[in-house]
Amino acid sequence: MIAKEYITKLGSISKKLKEFSDFLLLNGKAFKINHKEIKELLEEYRIVLKEKGCYPNTQVLTILSNGKYKYCEGYGVLKSGIPLEHAWNLLEGDVVDISWNDGIEYFGIEMPYEFVERKYFENGIKEGLTKPLIVSWFIEQKGEKLAEVFRWR
Repeated sequence: MIAKEYITKLGSISKKLKEFSDFLLLNGKAFKINHKEIKELLEEYRIVLKEKGCYPNTQVLTILSNGKYKYCEGYGVLKSGIPLEHAWNLLEGDVVDISWNDGIEYFGIEMPYEFVERKYFENGIKEGLTKPLIVSWFIEQKGEKLAEVFRWR
């Protein structure tokens, strides 16, 4: 699995990243792809996609669907074999990716609707829906002492 191998290598770069990659590997999981008709989904929730905007796109779908479409972050792998930080939605445990059409592998963490909703309102629509939430989730799960480690986020 390309994503898990990448996350493992990421942890070997520095001590700062080791705890994060260990957390992701321990708490994350691989997800399978759901080939739901994306166009219909976007029309149903009246979502206008942002180019290169996986975080705002998927956060908006989670909020507008009142959590029906779960929110995940982690690493997605493109057909080219390149793993990238990415966000996607889940429906009944399967990936629904409204931002990419060439993802082949997904490994990450599902975040609770309440957390995504809280961050949405804490950060405001403009700021909160443009950045990843996984580091905030990690810090909340592991404690505030790690906030300094991930200050670069």
